[in-house]
Amino acid sequence: MFSRWSSRRSLVVLTLACIGAALLLVGSYALENHGQSSTIKQVACLPVEAAFFLGERIHVLCVDPQKALFLEPYRYFSLSTQGSEVDLIFGLLQKALETKQGIKINYDDNAAANPAGCLARDCRKITGIVLSPSPLR
Repeated sequence: MFSRWSSRRSLVVLTLACIGAALLLVGSYALENHGQSSTIKQVACLPVEAAFFLGERIHVLCVDPQKALFLEPYRYFSLSTQGSEVDLIFGLLQKALETKQGIKINYDDNAAANPAGCLARDCRKITGIVLSPSPLR
């Protein structure tokens, strides 16, 4: 009887801990974005420059793969170097640059989410990158 109660209690504690962690993540995201809602969008990009600013951010400068002109209104896409995924993202950007391969960038359209140094007028936060062998459309 005691072990059954103990395992139920452990399950309840674990469930509450997971709910608490989820609420903290949602709360910190809302604070980071100053209560503004975010919209994730995707854009086709031919990378022409990738930069790594130590302790701050990485960014990629994009041109439209169809027109060979800088993307508008956002030509830079950036990610804080504080995240664990930054090395993976930068590696994908390097590969795209080396092979002159287009990519698709998922980004947060809310400027309040931008990393430090990513200007509201021409830059947005990267939320994902798609690198595939098929041509961009």
